[in-house]
Amino acid sequence: MPLVRRRGSSPSGLSVIEAAEPPEGETGLVWRNNGVYKVFLNSAWKDIDFYDGEWAAGTGGDTVVDVGGYRYHKFTTAGNAPFICSQAGDIEYLIVAGGGGGAGARYSIVGGTGGGGGVLNGKMSVSAGQVLTVAVGGGGAKGSGGTTSSPGSNGGNSLIDDIVAYGGGGGGAAAADSTRHGKDGASGGGGGCYNLDFPASGGVGIPGQGHDGQDSDPASNASGLGGGAASAGNAGGYGKEVWGATYSAGGKMVYSPDVDVEANTGNGGDAGTQSKANGAPGSSGIVVIRYAI
Repeated sequence: MPLVRRRGSSPSGLSVIEAAEPPEGETGLVWRNNGVYKVFLNSAWKDIDFYDGEWAAGTGGDTVVDVGGYRYHKFTTAGNAPFICSQAGDIEYLIVAGGGGGAGARYSIVGGTGGGGGVLNGKMSVSAGQVLTVAVGGGGAKGSGGTTSSPGSNGGNSLIDDIVAYGGGGGGAAAADSTRHGKDGASGGGGGCYNLDFPASGGVGIPGQGHDGQDSDPASNASGLGGGAASAGNAGGYGKEVWGATYSAGGKMVYSPDVDVEANTGNGGDAGTQSKANGAPGSSGIVVIRYAI
């Protein structure tokens, strides 16, 4: 839905017609009926919403791009960095934490996959001269495979000041001890399989940031999938779409996870299905700040 700036009680710089039926359209014309606004663009009436405020501006980020009427400041390097507000007003943000690492395989017994990093998306007001602390979390380390299995590690947290997205949980090892359980995180890691006597629970997710990891199924010799930002591990661990991109899916079961991991998605690490395979590390997170230009 297009977002149109409004000052006062009516959209500035736009011609508004109040009518029960749509008038003859011309580009930029706004039609209002019972409080619902539409704008005529590309030969069709399209829904719009009005923003009652002023957009901020600022500097910072690894990359800055202008797309669709917005300026995006993208922070992609793990660690801390500042965003300096040069103009008071509102900004929108996307905060994605690092995904949890996938566990290694014990011989041919597969470990659990990593949970996706937390995803937060919202708006905040800033003052001119205000400096925001931005941090991007790294992906969780992979678990090792072999004659024994080790679990994946949790991903790192990402934040803007005190708004924190938490890292995804590591996948549980294919082991008889407590490391078989998926780790808690924004989305929990999947539980690791060992045998019928040692079922494993998926890690617990954080409401509003992610979902629970999947329990193991020893009867099927199956480990669990890590949770994702949009669904739990037992429902596929899907990622969440924000601003046209998808972030923080739970890890998958793949033949060989020893491939390059796409950075800055917050996805959980995969687990290998071949004998003695290592898991895959989780993907690093990202922080994006945008405002209209």
